Formats: sequence, structure tokens, C-alpha cells
Amino acid sequence: MQKKHSLWIAKPCYNSKRRKKGRIQLLYACTEHIELALDVAVDEWEVAPKIEKTTTDNDATCTYCGNKATYTVAK
Repeated sequence: MQKKHSLWIAKPCYNSKRRKKGRIQLLYACTEHIELALDVAVDEWEVAPKIEKTTTDNDATCTYCGNKATYTVAK
């Protein structure tokens, strides 16, 4: 947690591979966490995200659990 003007502000509980001005631009998700990734993306971006299956040569891991990612959720 970081302190700002004597108030405690919690950092986001999710990680991302790319950020732009502190906002999430890309999420990786396994089949178990795709719904969570979609909820986070819609809450963050307020538009429907683009969902693609990852390629077999991609070694990306799920943003939430660390397993091999099956989907890429992008803005």
C-alpha cells in the first residue's frame, strides 16, 4: 500500500503485462479466469474488450494464477 496525503490507497490486486498511464491495456487469462479478466476489463475500460486465443508458441502466463494463458484480453 502506498501513502498519499495521509490517506492509505490500496494498489490494484491484479498484474498486467502492459500499462499506459497506470491503466491496464492487456490481460492474459487461463480458461478458469477468463470471466474475471472480462469483468476487470469492462470495469476498467468501460467498453467491450477484444478476446483472442493465444498462440501455441506464446509463453504468456495467466495474470491471476500463473498457469499457461489460453486467452488474451485487449482494449
